[in-house]
Amino acid sequence: MAYKNGKHSKKQGRFPKLPKETQELVLEAEKAKEEEAEEKLKELKKHLKLEASICGAIQGKNQKNKVCLRKPVSENGRCSFHGGKSTGAKTEEGRRRQLEKLDPRASYVHGAYSKKLKEELTQEEVNFYNWCMEYFLDNFEVDPINLAMLDRFAMNFIKQGRKDSSDFLSDSPSYNDFEVKMIRFAESLGLNNKFKQSKENKDNVSNIGIAGLFMETDE
Repeated sequence: MAYKNGKHSKKQGRFPKLPKETQELVLEAEKAKEEEAEEKLKELKKHLKLEASICGAIQGKNQKNKVCLRKPVSENGRCSFHGGKSTGAKTEEGRRRQLEKLDPRASYVHGAYSKKLKEELTQEEVNFYNWCMEYFLDNFEVDPINLAMLDRFAMNFIKQGRKDSSDFLSDSPSYNDFEVKMIRFAESLGLNNKFKQSKENKDNVSNIGIAGLFMETDE
């Protein structure tokens, strides 16, 4: 399958380290995403997955529908932000530095946390937190209130995960407290599938503000 296109020849300097064929594939995928050519994009995604040198995930509108060119960190071909799983640092110092790398774009939120709290997060928890932030920042317009709610969603997910690990069979109200909070934050942010499928709200997902917290909806 050829991906040569004369209109793209001038843009190949954007990533000179990639083979010419890979560059053309990336540009074709970005064009298909921009033009909402779903069938063509579906086919191009299959080829992107075979490119071992890049992540290949197609990002949201906030990232201008660009293909992620980060280096994959796992056998599934994805980077740590798009579903890949890092093997982690080999030394304690390296591990400490990794655990401090919460998404800098959310620093106004997690910057309020103590250093001790950040260091207690596992690498997997940091990866999940960053993945949530990456997804939300790439696909939604962000205001301070929504960013704070997203942080609470991610942290309550992590807390519930720890509870599940230690007392999986418990079903008391206090046991499910973090899960209930997590679901409420997801609903307020418009992340749950029920909201996304709502015909009335489908075009407003990216414009949820603090006013939405005080609006009643009919069931």
